[in-house]
Amino acid sequence: MTEKTKAKLPDDVQAEFRALRDQVVLLHMEWLLYKDLFVDPQDQEILNATAPSAFILIENALRADMSMTFRRLIDPVWGERNTLSLGRLVRDLEPHCDPEFYTSLQSQFNKIGRNLRPITDLTDRVLAQSDYRTALGTHPEPLTSVGRKHIDEATQLIAELMNDIDVHFNESETAFDHPFLIGTGKDLIKYLRKSLQELKHVLYDVKLTNMSDLQARLELANRILAEILGPSSRYIIARWEMSEDDNGRPLVLLTVRYSSISASASFSPDELDNRLHLRQRFLRLWSDLLQSRSSKQLEKILAGDSITVGDREDTDAQ
Repeated sequence: MTEKTKAKLPDDVQAEFRALRDQVVLLHMEWLLYKDLFVDPQDQEILNATAPSAFILIENALRADMSMTFRRLIDPVWGERNTLSLGRLVRDLEPHCDPEFYTSLQSQFNKIGRNLRPITDLTDRVLAQSDYRTALGTHPEPLTSVGRKHIDEATQLIAELMNDIDVHFNESETAFDHPFLIGTGKDLIKYLRKSLQELKHVLYDVKLTNMSDLQARLELANRILAEILGPSSRYIIARWEMSEDDNGRPLVLLTVRYSSISASASFSPDELDNRLHLRQRFLRLWSDLLQSRSSKQLEKILAGDSITVGDREDTDAQ
């Protein structure tokens, strides 16, 4: 980058730069959202446990829109074709910068074009139109797969070109890698995970509803139980009832029902205050419930009975 006196851009070229900068910012926002949602395998489990078809469509839409944005940004400049692209911007900057800086911009643009070749092939043969041989799988040149590392590099190269121009002419730059978002993909994952970790069906004995001192303890216990059950929480019915031991001391009985199988455990009021103890007891209770479920299915198989659709769904939920 030259240290010579910065030239001022004409208004029309400045407007061209700003319009392209807006497109590059949006591209980085989409790429950040894509990585937030579709990279981490654990996050994928959350998406598949909530609205898998919707998120498949969102993923495909993001990939298609980013690919088309890349294609527009490096659209070739020739003839009377009147399109906005990085190539046109670089061309229009030539009269306003020294040869050394212009050569640097050309080199950067050419590097971006080489990097994006697999994506331009994809857009030209699949997204912008449906190439006949590509669609039928008979094209002599199969499309090159585009991975996350490839797109990371492309977005970085474009950001560097835009900031080099911005610094040279405007003495400013844009934090493309950190776009401002009100609510990110990670925020969405967090709320989806939370929704899966909440018990959907909790019943209370009428006696418990009148005991305010126990309500807060039971709400905490429900959250711990939901964390242990994970996505299976939506299949569970939990029921809390008042009980007592052989000596007449008060107990709280928890019954967890999963399909046609149930398991129960009793807790003293003091036990409900011990998080670690509750986790251990709930883990044993969940293990007992799954063991009972497996035993029931094995009995059906040995008896020659088929497993019902509901049984298979419960098994999948485990």
